[in-house]
Amino acid sequence: MSSDSRRRDLPNNGHAPLSEEEQYLRHVATSEARASVSLEGFATPPELDTIDARYVAGELNDEEFENEYFAYLFGRDEIASQRLDS
Repeated sequence: MSSDSRRRDLPNNGHAPLSEEEQYLRHVATSEARASVSLEGFATPPELDTIDARYVAGELNDEEFENEYFAYLFGRDEIASQRLDS
């Protein structure tokens, strides 16, 4: 069985389910980040809240979470360009 077919069989966008502890830790991390942004006088757009929720639920791994954030903030083309340059 290929890794692609195993990935499709898993819930959460192909990722193994997260433990309650991992979901809690992800929730705390994203909440603290949002609070920090708020303390600086800024507000996060709802699109980023949606990305946070997908990350907490285990639909995104760390790399995918980062990529989704950067893609939203800077656009997908620029992110791809930066990845190639590094």
